[in-house]
Amino acid sequence: MKELTKTPHDKIFRLSLSNVEVARDFLSIYLPKQILKTISLRNLTVCPNSYITPDLEESLSDILYKTKILNSKEDCYIYTLIEHQAIPLWNMPIRIVQYQLAIIDSHIRQNPKKKKIPIVIPLLVYNGKKSPYPFSLDIFDLFHNQELAKKTFTKPASLIDVTSMSDKEIKKHNIIGLLEFSQKHVRDKKFLKATIKTLACIIDELECYVKNNKTVDNNNWLKDYISSVLHYIYYFANIIDDAEFSKELEKIEFIKKENIMGTLARKIEKEGIQKVALKLLQKGVDRAIVIESTGLTEEEIKKIDAQQYK
Repeated sequence: MKELTKTPHDKIFRLSLSNVEVARDFLSIYLPKQILKTISLRNLTVCPNSYITPDLEESLSDILYKTKILNSKEDCYIYTLIEHQAIPLWNMPIRIVQYQLAIIDSHIRQNPKKKKIPIVIPLLVYNGKKSPYPFSLDIFDLFHNQELAKKTFTKPASLIDVTSMSDKEIKKHNIIGLLEFSQKHVRDKKFLKATIKTLACIIDELECYVKNNKTVDNNNWLKDYISSVLHYIYYFANIIDDAEFSKELEKIEFIKKENIMGTLARKIEKEGIQKVALKLLQKGVDRAIVIESTGLTEEEIKKIDAQQYK
């Protein structure tokens, strides 16, 4: 059984602040005034240990309170932690964000039907040997480039929605257009002939772009790139006629010149053989018989056999 706390400082902190009346007084003094105007300390309760997830195990002395936002049914959490390290941590802002996210995640798991997340207000209580606390609690002070961090950190991610792009727009994207096109159409109910022709056009234009653009290094990466995208399409797109698909692609000069279809066919064939070998091994067929039946090497069979236990 784990000890409740690591030091006597933690123990008295938790014991005292677990009392709701003591907590109300503490929070009324130390919470920012604009926050006090927003939340109800009257509804303050101490959260059960179920909210302290394994992510927070090393902070068992910390206390989590739950209350309500005024004039609302929304929950609000106040996370009070004591810094019991002998040496203050320069990266404490990162740990605080991690704790906040862990609490939000715990709330989601315990309230799966709620589609909004609660506010988590952190407070840090410090009683270390070095005074005053020597580090900033502003996470932006940890970045080399604070201005760039403020423009990116906690901001919405830049969305690249290939499903809403037109094929005309994708064709303008030079190198990345091939990948975007395949990602957009891979879920089509039918990989239609018109789609294949557009794909062929993109590959033609891609080769031309790489050949004529001196800033792009064509060190055999283009063949690997096109081959890997076609391999992806073969496996996941709903191609009605594989033979017709291959025939259309073999018309492309670059694919013909680099023998991409032959390489791709061999790769698909080998992967098929490997799948058969795995099924045989899973059924308990002797390894020597699997080697003889599939033509794979001893080393290849060992790797396939190891997949069963991953």
